[in-house]
Amino acid sequence: MTARYPHLYFWLRLFSLLLAAIVILLPALADNLSLFLALFLIVGLGIPHGATDHRIFHELLQQKGGKPAMLGFYGAYLGLMLIYALIWWLSPVFSLLIFFITSMYHFGQSNWNYLSLKAGFQVPLYLVYGAFVLFVPILAHFEIAQPIVESIIQWTLPQVPAQFLNGGIGLITIINLGSIILLWLGGKLTKQEVWAEVLNAFILLVLFLSTPLYWDSPCIFLLGMR
Repeated sequence: MTARYPHLYFWLRLFSLLLAAIVILLPALADNLSLFLALFLIVGLGIPHGATDHRIFHELLQQKGGKPAMLGFYGAYLGLMLIYALIWWLSPVFSLLIFFITSMYHFGQSNWNYLSLKAGFQVPLYLVYGAFVLFVPILAHFEIAQPIVESIIQWTLPQVPAQFLNGGIGLITIINLGSIILLWLGGKLTKQEVWAEVLNAFILLVLFLSTPLYWDSPCIFLLGMR
């Protein structure tokens, strides 16, 4: 996707690296700006990203079915929200698992939507990329993520040694990079696209490891999703 918007992704990469540099080189300044920047990223990127669902389906359904189709969309959208809220109330663990799987698929589909692949290859590829952008920041900041997850599932998670967390980060990263290489070997990516994807993965990894956890989700919208 970076090949379609080279100038845009140049500035996104530069901004992302600047964030990481501020945290590494100027930690005191990063602490002072952290909440303000997180709020800016969420309001400026996160909320508008979610709000586009309405506009996308409005354009699609208005052409096909008009107002009845839009009413059906709103009903289905709100109905799914209510069903998921009920599932979350009945089984927080199961609902969190659903959230992880759907988020992984969504992240992967957003990144690889320019590829034409068979369904049997699409789903694993999407989940691999989604696991990278979802679980690497969690593992990198497990001491912060752990109480959040525990409050959701109402379970106490075991303490995980640092070597296992670091090993998990390394394994997920290697699998993600391996999937990029396999796509190139299979003729699905050009060399230029391979280098662009590897560069994006590297920048995301630097961000995940160096910036606070609550910066990572908005940062995913900079490079992890298109």
